[in-house]
Amino acid sequence: MPSEMKPDLFQPAFAGVSNRTMHVLGAGALLANRLRYLLGGYRCARSFGASDVERSVEYDCSVVRRWRAILEEYRPSAASLDGREVLEIGPGPDLGVGLLLRAAGAAGYTAFDANQLLRRTPERFYDAMLERISAEGFAEDTVAELRKDVEAFRTGTPRRLRYVHSRKGDLGSLGEARFDLIVSQAVFEHLADPAATLHALSEHAKPGAILLAVVDLKTHSGWLRRRDPLNIYRFSKFYYDLVRYRGRPNRLRPADYVNLLAANGWRDIRVEPLSVLDEQHLARVQPHLARPYRREEAQMRLLSIALLATAS
Repeated sequence: MPSEMKPDLFQPAFAGVSNRTMHVLGAGALLANRLRYLLGGYRCARSFGASDVERSVEYDCSVVRRWRAILEEYRPSAASLDGREVLEIGPGPDLGVGLLLRAAGAAGYTAFDANQLLRRTPERFYDAMLERISAEGFAEDTVAELRKDVEAFRTGTPRRLRYVHSRKGDLGSLGEARFDLIVSQAVFEHLADPAATLHALSEHAKPGAILLAVVDLKTHSGWLRRRDPLNIYRFSKFYYDLVRYRGRPNRLRPADYVNLLAANGWRDIRVEPLSVLDEQHLARVQPHLARPYRREEAQMRLLSIALLATAS
């Protein structure tokens, strides 16, 4: 069925800058990112800090709204969360998404992360999120249940709001748990071993479970992504491996994810474009990308996608 979602058009502020200059700037940014990680580790999953409570609440709300819209189009029944066990890969600095999903009917929410960022979350974040959920018109008893979930999590006796951390990204830490819905927001592009991760996720998916992963395919250095979103694809594999750091974008393209999912038995695989590159900019930069990314099958116009699939 053709998609009715219209992707955003991304028009970079590239005017007056040569491809050679962008190559040099990008090479320096990758090296700086490596040094920054070696010195300070992975600190922030978003473009703003966890201390910005209002922005964090709004961010989580926008993520869930978009997920539900995407699921509705993929399969109307998929948008219903009633009674579902949900796994989120890479929740970032808070569990606000979990509270929103629980409010919408999910039976339980488990967050899995390789980076322990929750300690950066102010205590007042959860009060603000519960106030937002109440303001959205959810019943008082629903908000009261969510408050119990938060308190249980804070005291180390989680009920339906759970968090699993494994520095090595070992999904085996989830034990025997299996899920009806697996979601992630801008995480898959950071996987160091996507094949192993997708294989492990398949082991935790119930038959008929749905996967929804929003994947950001752009350069991640903020000042470069606005001007040259394909910058990371300019470099040879040799240089890109030389400046490796944890969380560095893996440069997989949509077809790579589709092939990995198919190899693990997922079906009804769909790629929904969420953001596409201006055609004139693509024509200008594509001849200057590394050889694998000059090919049509690399689909370099796609800058962000929703990856959807159903477990067998």
